[in-house]
Amino acid sequence: MCGPVATAPYFNAQNAIVKARLIANLSPNCVPYDIFGTNLEQNQAALKYFNSASNADMQFRQYDIAANIAGAPFRLPAGEVSVAAGVEWRRDTADVVNCLDCQKLALMNQNYSLYDGAIEVKEAYAEVGVPIVRDMPLAKSLELNGAVRRTDYSTSGAVTTWKVGGTWDVTDFLRFRATRSRDIRAPNINELFNPGSEGNPNVVNRVTGASGFTKSNTVGNPDLVPETGDTLTAGLVFQPSWGWSSGLRLSVDYWDIEIKDVIATQNIQDILDAVLLRKDPELSKFVVLDSSSPIGVSRVNVPQQNLNALKTHGVDIEVAYAVPLEAFDLPGQLSVRALGTWIAEYRTITTTTDIDTSGVTGTPRWSWNGLATYRNGRLTTNLMVRYTNEIRFSATAIGLDGLTAGSPEFLATAKLSNSINQNYWPAATYWNANVQYTFIDEPAKRVQGYLTVDNLFDKQPPIVAISINGTAYDLIGRAFKVGVRIAY
Repeated sequence: MCGPVATAPYFNAQNAIVKARLIANLSPNCVPYDIFGTNLEQNQAALKYFNSASNADMQFRQYDIAANIAGAPFRLPAGEVSVAAGVEWRRDTADVVNCLDCQKLALMNQNYSLYDGAIEVKEAYAEVGVPIVRDMPLAKSLELNGAVRRTDYSTSGAVTTWKVGGTWDVTDFLRFRATRSRDIRAPNINELFNPGSEGNPNVVNRVTGASGFTKSNTVGNPDLVPETGDTLTAGLVFQPSWGWSSGLRLSVDYWDIEIKDVIATQNIQDILDAVLLRKDPELSKFVVLDSSSPIGVSRVNVPQQNLNALKTHGVDIEVAYAVPLEAFDLPGQLSVRALGTWIAEYRTITTTTDIDTSGVTGTPRWSWNGLATYRNGRLTTNLMVRYTNEIRFSATAIGLDGLTAGSPEFLATAKLSNSINQNYWPAATYWNANVQYTFIDEPAKRVQGYLTVDNLFDKQPPIVAISINGTAYDLIGRAFKVGVRIAY
């Protein structure tokens, strides 16, 4: 239905200027919609009024000037010292033009903002690789390397990043390697300048107990500083060259990452609580109170902030093997490869929480990807496998898994506010297959047919799969793809 803007619940908290724009631009075009019947033609004007598409055109540009030099200026007994250095200037810009209804704040959700922004960066770097030992007992080679980079952002100032590392080839088949580095991720243009896309979330005023809709944007913050990370990696590579093992390659790497000043957003209700209950001076500028509003709040913006810390460590494993089929008098070539990751912890730390989400979907404790490829002339076949171990639905919930229904422990757990029926869900293994055959393979012409089957055994996901993020489970089922590739 249509009525005066002054009485519309979603508009009554706007300031006078916005109200004037709404009255001038929206009310004259309002057409009531008949929710009964199926006469769409009669309702076209109404649909055109309230069913606007929300969109924005974003244009990004980068201007870049760089100068680099590299070479080996001198030689040590173990080999040449390699160096590289360079300077760079670049400017990133963004211009965003949103839809007309967005500019009028006409839509209940996703009123994309009209904005532009720019970041200028100046940096200089130097790198060096130094051979220490070569062709010595228990040291076929030992090399150290290092790098340093100074980067100056127009938005947040200058930062220094660096890395030091080394490789030690004990023999032809055994290598140790390690790297220690200081890394950064600078805030991008959206995180700095985007006024956000306006929405209408539901919030609760904890002081009065009133609840209702309010205006909100997830807004950029020009005061953001770069995220800072400290990374350590160390591992080994084993690649023998004798007998049956000549096609084997095994690598194991341990990694430890700690990031500070992680750019993130707070929950909108937490921001409102901090202002109303604790009078937080930093967040008060993002909340607009309005005594005429039923909930006493007309707007709660959600700013990008340097909020969190992140700590994680684990192990990466790679195994590859070229199977010597000729030893078994078999034609073709067969190779297998597996990549695995073990995440020991994945902790997100805020001022009030420290939550380990390892084992939750998206950060499973164990995950593996395997590939076996067989080639024989024009025929190529691939068999792929993906494994994710048992996952948790939530890092903060307590499940009733394994508890006897009606037992004292079951009843006590069920009373907890964060208890759920089942928190642990089974491991998942999925197989995919692919066959390719090249019918014509000439310099000026190539015709190839292929068949791919995803989720080969049509494994069905548990019922919880639709409610969780990540890729632990396949939601589609078995799928076939067949086609022909032609090049000429």
